[in-house]
Amino acid sequence: MAIFVGLASVLAAAGLFRVSWRVSRLGVGLAQETRNALAGTEAVRATCVASGIWRHTYRFATPDGTSRVVHVARTSEQDLRKVGSHAWLRYRTDAPGRASFAVVDMVIMPLGAVMWFFLATFCAACAAVFLAFGYAAVF
Repeated sequence: MAIFVGLASVLAAAGLFRVSWRVSRLGVGLAQETRNALAGTEAVRATCVASGIWRHTYRFATPDGTSRVVHVARTSEQDLRKVGSHAWLRYRTDAPGRASFAVVDMVIMPLGAVMWFFLATFCAACAAVFLAFGYAAVF
């Protein structure tokens, strides 16, 4: 019976190690996506000029004085901007028509990557505990 418990613990540990590896790859992917999203961007304060069901329209001025109008997707059902309100946006310097909310690029995405790494660490720790249980059950 102890052999079966040990074997089950080792199999559970192997599964958790595999999950830990895949989750850590998701964290690395999100970190790379964050780095790419921040590369070549600049932060500006924009004014909401229209608010729709799926997106908001903002107007801002680039440092060289050019006025730009961009469409930014809504982030949630609670994202109810009012015309005239301000938001911090990050826009691509090579394509100023593409913009996103600065808080998403600067806070949410890096925090998501950190949370993926914490989950991967937790899975690896649980796998180590299962290996210890398997060792204790057999020996």
